[in-house]
Amino acid sequence: MKANQPFFNITIFQSYPINFSYFGAIFNIIVKSLLKKLK
Repeated sequence: MKANQPFFNITIFQSYPINFSYFGAIFNIIVKSLLKKLK
């Protein structure tokens, strides 16, 4: 996990429409859940 990821998400939220940021947040949650299942 990268420590600067939350800040990266904030920059996306400020730069792109809310729908894109919302999709990105869901995508991050799915990826994190998959990584936990793989461990």
